[in-house]
Amino acid sequence: MDSASSREQRACGIHMDWEQVFVPGTMKINIENSNVWLENVPNLGVECSERKVSDYLGETIKVGDEELSTRDASLKVASFILLPKKFARSFPLKSSGSRISRIFLREDFINLWNALVDEQDTEELRILSSTSGLGKSIYLYLIAVFARHFGVPVQYIGNTSDLFENLPEERSIARNFAAMLLFMNLNILNELGPFYPRDPDYKHLRGLAMKHVIFYAHEKGDLVLCGELRRNFMNMKPRNLLIIDEHNALWQELGSDPNTWLPFFEFYADPVGHATRYCKFVIATSQLHQFKLPSGYVFSIQYVKPLSREEVEIWERLDDYPKIFRDNESTVVDLTGFVPGMIAELIGMSRSFPNLIFGKVAARFYEECYADMQIVHSEYVKSLTHEVDKKQFYDGLHKLFRGRETPAIT
Repeated sequence: MDSASSREQRACGIHMDWEQVFVPGTMKINIENSNVWLENVPNLGVECSERKVSDYLGETIKVGDEELSTRDASLKVASFILLPKKFARSFPLKSSGSRISRIFLREDFINLWNALVDEQDTEELRILSSTSGLGKSIYLYLIAVFARHFGVPVQYIGNTSDLFENLPEERSIARNFAAMLLFMNLNILNELGPFYPRDPDYKHLRGLAMKHVIFYAHEKGDLVLCGELRRNFMNMKPRNLLIIDEHNALWQELGSDPNTWLPFFEFYADPVGHATRYCKFVIATSQLHQFKLPSGYVFSIQYVKPLSREEVEIWERLDDYPKIFRDNESTVVDLTGFVPGMIAELIGMSRSFPNLIFGKVAARFYEECYADMQIVHSEYVKSLTHEVDKKQFYDGLHKLFRGRETPAIT
């Protein structure tokens, strides 16, 4: 694609099937595909509900002296942790069955993905950090979908807070986690190799097919065994991914001291301490990471930025982008600051009150949403302990949340 064609694509907001954005013969995305709308992206939550375990494992499996039936087994329980909150329900995303369309492919995501799959890349940990509404969850979701597409062993928790819903009942957590492992790796189950536990309590499972042990953990609701499976996945060559969204939810749900958590969850508070040379961690948090890192440890923090003017103009060309928003662009900018989540909230509110004139919709939005968002942003900035982090944050957000003036609403 020549530079003129590339500029035209960026300006028009081309729609592409998500599988077509990759450089042929590689896992990397062509940077010229930035600012396109991805179509037909798998809806993991719906798709996992449609899968029958027996289609992949047969109708029975044998684990030691036990024979387990898969006939009525479902992966549906994984759907609760595979889709981030509000995902696939907010503008501009469109859901249809097991597919999601109109996911905006941003250039900084392409750079993130290409670095993750670069064989020369040695960073074990990447942290996506920003306040809410900027698209961290979409980034992690796409990483999980793309990794699964290319047969990379992947562990993905897209809705961490829902994983704790039934605490202190461990069985349901184990079933959710094991179902996620099965579903996210359905296409490579026969390539996962044998299971090797450290815990002597599971020596009877040593050497069994990984897929059978995952199902066994699912049926037994064994959270300790899930931890053993997690470790096995992290040692899979040549690379594997561990992706966790809402990382800060661990502290919110389980308390400030990881030493008091269940060992299964304590692991996530110290990812570096459990790192392997083959596993890459990708973590998203609405606050700066709360875990400690060794001195000199190399990792990256990526601050997800608001939309640029160029990107917003592409959004404005969507057929269902409200014309009244285009006519009142300056007020929309003041209200949303080009934050995708806030644009979606404003559009959602305009649809909820279709008979209100724009000024009243904007005033209602400001009253109900903006004040709460300011509190969240303020708390986030307070969590940044180093001045360099604060500077990066402010630069990345184009000084969005510092010195903002109240928008003029008429």
